[in-house]
Formats: sequence, C-alpha cells, structure tokens
Amino acid sequence: MMAEKIKQLVKISDHRSFEIGLLLANRSRVMGVRPVVAHDSWMYMVKLGIGTPPTFTNLEFDTGSSLSFMDGTKTKGFLVVDRFTFASNLGNRLEAVDNVVFGCSKDTSPDMYHHGTVVSGIIGMGTGARSFLMQLRGQAKSRFSYCLVPPERTAQSYLRFGTDIEHIRHAQTTPLLSHHGSDEYYLDLKDLSVEGRLLHLPSDTFKMNPDGTGGCVMDTGTWINFMVESALNALVRSLEEHFQRHNLRKVEDPYKADFKLCYEKPRGFSSYLAIGFHLRGAVLRPRPKSFFFINKNSFCLSMKEDQHTLIGAALQQNRRMVFDIRKRRLTFAEENCARD
Repeated sequence: MMAEKIKQLVKISDHRSFEIGLLLANRSRVMGVRPVVAHDSWMYMVKLGIGTPPTFTNLEFDTGSSLSFMDGTKTKGFLVVDRFTFASNLGNRLEAVDNVVFGCSKDTSPDMYHHGTVVSGIIGMGTGARSFLMQLRGQAKSRFSYCLVPPERTAQSYLRFGTDIEHIRHAQTTPLLSHHGSDEYYLDLKDLSVEGRLLHLPSDTFKMNPDGTGGCVMDTGTWINFMVESALNALVRSLEEHFQRHNLRKVEDPYKADFKLCYEKPRGFSSYLAIGFHLRGAVLRPRPKSFFFINKNSFCLSMKEDQHTLIGAALQQNRRMVFDIRKRRLTFAEENCARD
C-alpha cells in the first residue's frame, strides 16, 4: 500500500515539475518552439508530445493540409483541444503550445499508414484557420521555415517559426497564390526547363481553372510529383531524347505505379538531367536524382499525370523554404539541410 502511494506521489510530482518548467520557460521566451523534422520511409514527420504529461508521437509534416489529425485520410471522428509539446530553440528543454485544436479519428478509410509505421497522423501547415501555423497566432508572425534532409542522410532538421527563422543568403522569392479558397500553397509556374533549355510551354499550361483544377502546389505531404498532361508529355519527350543518346533501353514500370518513363540502368550510370521549375521571379532547380526512383537495375521518372501540378517533398530536399503568409511569398535557397 505504501509503495503504491509513493509511486502515485512521484507521478504527481513529476507532472507538477513538468508543468512548472513549462510555465517558467513560457514567461521568458519570445518563440521557443522548434519542432524536430525527421524522415522515415520517404516521409517527413514532426516529433511532438500530445497531452499533459505528453505522450510523444510523430505526425506527417504536411503543407497541403490545415487540420492536424491522427490516423487516416478520409475519416470520421471528433475535434479535440489539447497541449502540444515540442523541442525548443532555447536549449535542451521542451516548449508547450496550449489549446491546439486537432482531429481524432475513430473510423478511417482508406488506411493511410500501414501497420507498424512510425507516423500516426498529420500536422497541417496550410493557410486554413485550424492549421497549426494559424493556431500559433502572433507567436509565429505568420512565417514558417523548413529544410528537408535527403533520405540517404540520417540527420534531422527543424521546423522554425517567426523570429527563429534566420536570414537566407542568395535567396530567390516568388509569390504565393490562393485558389478557390484552398488552404494549399500555390505558385505561379510559367515554364519548365531541361538542362537549362526552356520547353516553351503554352502560357496557360499551369493556369488555375474556375473548376478548381490546374495550378501548381507545393506539398511536403507527398513524395511523388504530379503534372498536368500536356506539360508531362513535353517533359517526357525531352528526357527521351537525352536518354536515347545514351542508348538506354526502355523498360516497363517495375513499381506498377503508372510511371510514364522507365529505363534499364547501366552499371555506373549517373547522367540524370537537371529539371527546372520556372516560377514568377525565381527558378527552383531540384537535385537531378530527386526526380527519379532509382534501384539497382532501373530508374523511373517519379512524375505522374494529374489535373494539377504538385511539387512534392522529394523535389524540395536540401532547399531552405520560408513561407511568409502575411506577405504572400515563398523564399528559398540551396542549403545543406543536414546542418540545420
């Protein structure tokens, strides 16, 4: 009996100590929240604790959503208000954000995360009122930044907010657009280039249509990239010309994922092409290898056809991205994200 009482007292005391530590930290900080961003199985995730005391978990980092939720894509459930706890930019301690609204599902279809995954839901960073960014209110000053570490590296990076975002050297800036009340981040994509040569696509190729289709979205919540049919066909033709000069042999898509362009991979082959996204006022040039799924014997262009163009997480690796919602602009520059 005495042992049980002591055990309960220790638990209560630990809880109280944790509460006091957070209160003291909150009094002195300007904006101490700096969540860890890690990657697993081609997915970027934010590490956080939920509740008091916190139960720690991982949520997929998703700039294409506004509501944070647990377990699933299409879901039935309820909204919950609780405390989120993160790593801090003020040393080896934790920072809490109270009264965060998020979804808790009780019935999901389809199952987004397979059994055994380290991710239990998403944390939405879109422009909607219930996104985590918007719930930080003035603390984040409507700005957030991330730098995605390539999967071949084991390092982590950080999700930064407000004054925690450092000045970026040699940066480019392009406007952020809105589309049909969507919470996603749209860019004004003008054209594509292959090895610096513009494809000279028609000016309306990436336009945003009245029915909600079209446009170009930046989305960390998907690894695969998507492109409207006419642009993807033009890109494939340009890539085919290059790979034909290397006498590469086309093969069927080994992933059965409807990839349009796959080749047999010769030993030592590394001549992947640099593809550029020509935006209003800026050019995003992802790492050439990040456009392809590469295995020992073959490689495929990781781009699928859709009614809109989507720049996924793979194409944002080793780029410092700064989203300024108030000024409606995206600033980015090349960076070694493993050193974040």
